[in-house]
Amino acid sequence: MTYTRGKRSQSATGSEYFGVITSKKAKFFGLRLYATVTDEQLIDEWMVAPASVHDKTALDMLLLEFRDLVIFGDKAYNDQELEDHLWGKRGIQLSPIRCKNQKQQWCEPVRKVIGKVRHRVETVFSILTTTFNIQRPRGRSLQGHVVRITTCILAHTLSFFMVAEG
Repeated sequence: MTYTRGKRSQSATGSEYFGVITSKKAKFFGLRLYATVTDEQLIDEWMVAPASVHDKTALDMLLLEFRDLVIFGDKAYNDQELEDHLWGKRGIQLSPIRCKNQKQQWCEPVRKVIGKVRHRVETVFSILTTTFNIQRPRGRSLQGHVVRITTCILAHTLSFFMVAEG
């Protein structure tokens, strides 16, 4: 919900539900969805966290059970410490989109691959937002919000199997 209406919420209370979306320069109140998406656009793993949880912390928790992966992320994950931590502890190569002002840039072929994969991931979130209206779960409790988000993700996943059989 909007930041200004957050104090009136009865389903989620507390300052941990206030967050910022730096890319949109906006504040919001509620939960944030984190997900890993396959290159076939299926949601593999996901979790919700209070809005104040930092992306880097959530990514570390989301990938806790994984080993030996390549993860493509957006600019929020540009952190050499995080990249070193994931690589050293779990053999996970984090390959985020680089900011223009960073010294270490990806070569053109790698940038193209990251761009294509990120486009597919963003399409998944776009579908969840436009088709399933996931940004407004409309639950009456915190558990209701999580159930609604779960239902949206399940519907998204089932749509792939329905198309494959049809």
